[in-house]
Amino acid sequence: MVRHFIIALMLALCATGCGPDRYSDCHQIKDADRSIRACTQIIERGSREGPKTKSIAFNSRGISYAKKGKYDWAIADFDKAIELDPSLQK
Repeated sequence: MVRHFIIALMLALCATGCGPDRYSDCHQIKDADRSIRACTQIIERGSREGPKTKSIAFNSRGISYAKKGKYDWAIADFDKAIELDPSLQK
C-alpha cells in the first residue's frame, strides 16, 4: 500500500517537471540542444512563468539557436525577449 502511494507521488511530481533542472539547463552553454529544450519548457509553461523569466528564457534560447547557426530563429527569440522586457534593449 505504501509502495503504491510512493509510486503515485513520484509520477505526480514528474508530471510537474521532474528530471534535470530546466532553469540551469536553459542557461548552460555547453550543449545548445539541451539548452533549447529546457528554455522551450520554460517558455511553454504559459502563465506559470512571469514575463521576466520568460524573457530570459527567450534570450538564452536565442543564444543557443545562434550557436547552431539558426539565425532567423535566434532573432525571433531575441525580439520576443525584448518585447517581454524592453530593458534588454539598452
